[in-house]
Amino acid sequence: MSKPRRKRRRINLGLVPSPRGVKEHAQIRGDWAISVVGPDGKVKEKREVQNLVVNDGLDWIADYAFTGCNPTTQPDAMCYIAIGTDGTAVTATDTALGAELVRETFETVTSGGTGVITYDVTFAAGVGTGAVSEAGTFNDASAGEMFNRVAFSAVNKTASDTLKVSCTITFTSS
Repeated sequence: MSKPRRKRRRINLGLVPSPRGVKEHAQIRGDWAISVVGPDGKVKEKREVQNLVVNDGLDWIADYAFTGCNPTTQPDAMCYIAIGTDGTAVTATDTALGAELVRETFETVTSGGTGVITYDVTFAAGVGTGAVSEAGTFNDASAGEMFNRVAFSAVNKTASDTLKVSCTITFTSS
């Protein structure tokens, strides 16, 4: 006569949640709106494009989120939009714009709800003129780390035009 088999039981002590079945994916998306506005106030050209968060930007998020308790190692906040004239395709290893024209401090920063932030800059008449075909977000007025970069078909900004640049960053999990 054989012994009855004992059923194995799993005991969950509640100390560590079971990873079985848990799947989480975080995503970051940047939506850019670039508009050339003539001296008459009318929009002459507009582009709406999505960016790539570059490797330095991903590192910056990790550093900023987890070194806040040590202000000597916390990186500077992202506060600048730069525009340039190099429409070369964006790669994750980009660390700067291809041909930067000018960089300005954010004019407005607006929360759009959970995980959403929008920041804007207006490049005044006479500032950043040319065939603008790239933009990026930085944490320094002249160098620093680049968070994201976008390349697009050129918009032509003359000396009398203004250029309105807006970026909405959305953090999501699924």
